[in-house]
Amino acid sequence: MKVIILQRAVYNKTAEIEISIPNDINKDDIQQYLSNNEELWYGNLECKTVDAELDNGLGMYPNQNWTDTSAEFEVRFECDELKIGGHL
Repeated sequence: MKVIILQRAVYNKTAEIEISIPNDINKDDIQQYLSNNEELWYGNLECKTVDAELDNGLGMYPNQNWTDTSAEFEVRFECDELKIGGHL
């Protein structure tokens, strides 16, 4: 008799980059500005993600603002100066 043994392993990669945005953007408009100007950050973030090491698990660590355990992909912004952040 034969049996099949299966394993499901979950891994994640996280990366971050820092960009400058114009100082005159209202804090309520930062999310829209970043969404409308992906060319300022998307390619660099993708390259950093590709180069990042694999880590075990979902990547939902304390002190990080990942919030959607059901998402396969999550992108956020954080602005420490204004103490705001959100999903892109």
